[in-house]
Amino acid sequence: MQSLIDLIVLSIPAGRAFDSHLVIEELVRQHTIEYAKFVAPQADVASAHAQLSVMVGKSPNANRLMHHEKPVVFHSVNIRLNLSDNAAWLRI
Repeated sequence: MQSLIDLIVLSIPAGRAFDSHLVIEELVRQHTIEYAKFVAPQADVASAHAQLSVMVGKSPNANRLMHHEKPVVFHSVNIRLNLSDNAAWLRI
């Protein structure tokens, strides 16, 4: 799964900000079977998405956005079309 996330992050133009919701949306769209296999054994979808978000942070091409030494948070739509907060990243 990490390699798929790394590929998605690499597909984002350098210098652009993004969040985990975007990466998860692209996983669902481009790698549906792999996404389903990853989520299926998890306790719930939220737990699986939390793990995927951690993997975004491990991508060598993603830097956590900070402002005055505090993490930047995006308020964006998740795959269930609900607004929620999550980490903001910068594609390097």
